Amino acid sequence: MRFAGAGPGSVVGVVCSAFGLHGPVSMLPMPLAPAVPLVRALCGDWLLGDPPSATHVLVVTHGTTDEGKHQAHCLVVSGPTPTRRPRRT
Repeated sequence: MRFAGAGPGSVVGVVCSAFGLHGPVSMLPMPLAPAVPLVRALCGDWLLGDPPSATHVLVVTHGTTDEGKHQAHCLVVSGPTPTRRPRRT
């Protein structure tokens, strides 16, 4: 697929929509180490905001090995478990 004028993250958005995943999206084209504090802040805002924007956040990283092979990793970050209210009888 090719999208005129679209960033590489837009293809991921199409796949997410196809599988029913919706919500805020951010793409950070930067090395992992300096991105960690920003990712933590975004996850906190999305998961703990009032109201929360998401119940889960997928953090996907991409890099290459010294041999030039591509590696991708995905971490699923979840928000707090909703408090269950006792049923009224």
